Parts: sequence; C-alpha cells; structure tokens
Amino acid sequence: MLQSEFYERTGVTLTSDEYAEVEHLYNNVKMNKDEFCKQWLKLRNNKLFNEVAEGLLRRERELVEKVNKMYADINSLKSEYCEYRIEQAAELEQAQRRADERITDFAKRVVIANGDDACMLKEVERVVEEEFGYPFVIKSKHEAGIPLSNEEISYMVGKL
Repeated sequence: MLQSEFYERTGVTLTSDEYAEVEHLYNNVKMNKDEFCKQWLKLRNNKLFNEVAEGLLRRERELVEKVNKMYADINSLKSEYCEYRIEQAAELEQAQRRADERITDFAKRVVIANGDDACMLKEVERVVEEEFGYPFVIKSKHEAGIPLSNEEISYMVGKL
C-alpha cells in the first residue's frame, strides 16, 4: 500500500518513518487495505497493540541483524577459503617444480652415465629421449662434456 492510499483511507498524516512501520505491519498481515486501515484506526492508541507491534518490529530487526552477520561470516569464510586454496595451489606448484627438477636431473645423469657404458644404458637413453626429446639428450651430453655422436651432430646441423 502506498502512503497516499493510507492517507486516503485513514485521513492520518504520518512521517515517512512512521509510515514505514505501518507499512511493515500491513505487509505482515493477511488483510486487505481497507480492513487494515479500519483496524489500525481502532487500535493505534491501544497500548497492548503498540507494545506487540513494537516487539515484532524489534524482533524482526534483530533477525535481520543476525542474518546480515551470518552473511558477513559466510563472506569472510569464503575469503579465507579462497586464500587457503591459493596458498595450496602455490605449494602444489612448488612441489611440481621440485619434482620436475628432480626428474630432469635424473634424466641428465642417465644420459651422462650412458656416455660411459653405451651398451648397458642405451635402452635407458632411448626412454629418456622419448620422454624429454632428442635435443634434451644432446644438450645434457654437451653440458657434461661427453662427445656427441655423428648422428647427434648431424641432427644439430640439420636444425641450423
């Protein structure tokens, strides 16, 4: 109901704050506008009616306040959870980087060891080549000072 409709039915002029309370009461009852206004005129000076109405309004404000606090708590928890997930992702990324470094180091050592005993480790070098690529094998040998095979030199020349 609009404030102008309330005035038309009751002839009572209220401030916007007073009308907000009346409107709140109207929205919480199951009466049509005319019946509500008629009852409001009868009961507006009734002390018991006013106490009950104020109590209901106070209780609703308390509940709204609790709900708002719950929303704030939920948002705070969401924020904390997001921060936790970001930290977790960073830790996971670091662990992955360390694992990648260990695997790369292992592969380099296999390639270097293969330079010492070609028969025994040729198959291991093939697996490393499949996993890390032929350029990785060539670079690892070069960094370790192991002479490159003619095939590896030809590969590099072909890339120039």
